[in-house]
Amino acid sequence: VAVLQDLSHAARFGDRILVMDDGRIVADGPPARVLDQSLLKRVFGVSGAAIERNGAKIMVPWSVVGRSSPTPDA
Repeated sequence: VAVLQDLSHAARFGDRILVMDDGRIVADGPPARVLDQSLLKRVFGVSGAAIERNGAKIMVPWSVVGRSSPTPDA
């Protein structure tokens, strides 16, 4: 069991991924089935893309949904 915030690492090294939002499981299963653009948008508020590399799915967050670009923390 590992707790990761980097979805690419989770997808690369995990056989099964649980994604939680506000203490509730919202996705559970193999990375190729669970991780997709709708999950990034719904849970993390970002748009992104899934890239396949050597049989592994890599999630690439791209921009914050609803803004043209992310703003740095103050």
